Parts: sequence; structure tokens; C-alpha cells
Amino acid sequence: MTADRLSGDTQLQRWTVPQDEAIQHGTPAEPASEPVSVGRGELPQEAVVWRPDGTLITRQDDATLKLWALDSAGAARRPAPRTALQQVMWAPGGEEVAVLAHQDGWYLMDPAQPGRGLLRHVEPHPYTRRDPTQQDAFLREIGELGPEEFSLGGTLVAFAPDERVYAVTGGRRGPLRLVSPGEAERQAHLAVDRPLWTGLCFAPTGDRLIGSLRLHGKTMLVPWEFTTDRSDHLVPVRAGGSATGVTPPIESVACLTASDTHLALIADPHLIGLFSLHDLQPICWLRTNAPLRHAAFSPSGGQLAVAGDAGLYLFSVAPLPPGDRT
Repeated sequence: MTADRLSGDTQLQRWTVPQDEAIQHGTPAEPASEPVSVGRGELPQEAVVWRPDGTLITRQDDATLKLWALDSAGAARRPAPRTALQQVMWAPGGEEVAVLAHQDGWYLMDPAQPGRGLLRHVEPHPYTRRDPTQQDAFLREIGELGPEEFSLGGTLVAFAPDERVYAVTGGRRGPLRLVSPGEAERQAHLAVDRPLWTGLCFAPTGDRLIGSLRLHGKTMLVPWEFTTDRSDHLVPVRAGGSATGVTPPIESVACLTASDTHLALIADPHLIGLFSLHDLQPICWLRTNAPLRHAAFSPSGGQLAVAGDAGLYLFSVAPLPPGDRT
């Protein structure tokens, strides 16, 4: 383990060390792998330890424990960036996942081989969809913000899969509107005044929008069916499917995302909720060990990727039984 005294950059490198007798005869130690950047840290406060069988290296500092597996060539694979992951996007065919590391750009990963880690750095993300980090740019594009204005999270916008139709709130407590090019603007009709919007997402079919809002200290889901124009039905977020189910202690909603059959709600404190998209009844809840930022279903709906401070979580999502939408 070495560190640059000026920059604080720390690198991990594997060396081949001769037997004591060979060293006494002048045989030097030699590098056995390229250096791997492991972030910044003070060396006196760190420890590097080998697993006894020589297949794993661990490094610990005051706040972090990291692990490296050795590949077939004996080189430590590059670890994930030492920053929170903030966004996740799937390739159109589902063969890759792009994740955005805070202040470190986009990285690609193979979801079929997650053990290989983040494969390479790309900038910007390589897919044709809108960059999810450009929310203020979206709002300026649709005329909700002036050239020099910033939303500060006050207005939510979500684009349909065709990226032409979009839904937008007039501020966190403003009306929810649906805008389609060449068509009259539509507005959701709710049974409550000035709801506090916390999330928006379209179903992959584009004919349905799911919103989340805060009402009397509880999180509610709002399905808006465009074919019937019904948007006045509020579904409480519960831990169980019954009306008496316990409400999870949701502090804030970070993200909503939908597949053809499921809805995922990402919330604090460190919660992932999975629902049936048909009736928004809960299927399961998971609690992680760190804050979560963003999530996305794979194009097939068979996997859910969740990005957060601890890295990227990949879940397999089982299809609902035939005829059973709950």
C-alpha cells in the first residue's frame, strides 16, 4: 500500500517476495500486478490483510472495509468508485447497466457477471435515453424554468417511454399535468387539495402514470389511468396487503420505477418496496444498510437495479403467477 504525500491518493499493488534465503543473496521483490487506486486515506490508520488462502485482499481505514478478489492473472480487480452511486440506467437490450458515481461519472457493469465489478468508465452514459441527472435542463426545455432558474427539487417531471409525452407538477404542491405534443393538456383530479408530490413514473406501456405524495404524514400512491382519465384513487403504502397493514416508517421517497408488472418504491430510511403494478398492493419490503438514491427495472422486468451509498444492488424479480396480479 502506497500513498502520495501531496495528493493523498492511495494505491494497492501486489508484489512477489522471494524466500528469505533468496533475499539474502540479493534477489529483489518484484511487482506482480498493476497498481489499483483505492481512494484517499492516511496510511497509519489503515490495514491491509490477506485471506489465508491468498485469494482475497481486504483493506480497512477509519470508515470503510473493502475487498478485492484476484483474477486468473493474479491482479486485483478495480473496485467500485469510493463514492455514492446516484443513478442507474439499463441498456435497451438489458445487456449492460450504467451507474453514475458521485463526482466520478458513469461506469458500465455486466448484470450477468456482477462479480466482475464496474468494467469501464464512460462519459456521458452510452444510451439514447435522456440523462436522468439533467432534471433542470428538462424543465427549461419544457418551459417550466427560465434560462437562469434552478428548481431546487421543487418541480417534478417524468417522461413517458417515447420521451415526447411528459408529466409535470407545478412545484411540490402544484397540480399534476400531462402534456402530449399536439393534444390538449390534461390535469389530474385529486380528492385532496395541494398534495405534497414526492415521486412520478410512467408504466412502460405509457398509458399509465404512478405518483407518490405525502398526506397527513403518510405516503400514498396515485395511479392515473389515461384511458379512463381516473386519477382520484389514493392507495396507502402499507407493509401488508390488508387494509390493516402497518405503514412502513417512510421519511422521504427517492424514486419510483415500474416494469410491465411491478412497481418499486425507493425511500428513506433505506427501504425498497415492491408492489403489483395492477393494484399497487405490496409484495415485499427490504431494508438495506445505507441510503438509496435511484432504481430501474431491466427492459424485461426480470431484474431490479438499485443504486445507493453502499453501491449497486441487483435483484431478480419473479413473475407474478398466471391470473394472480397480487
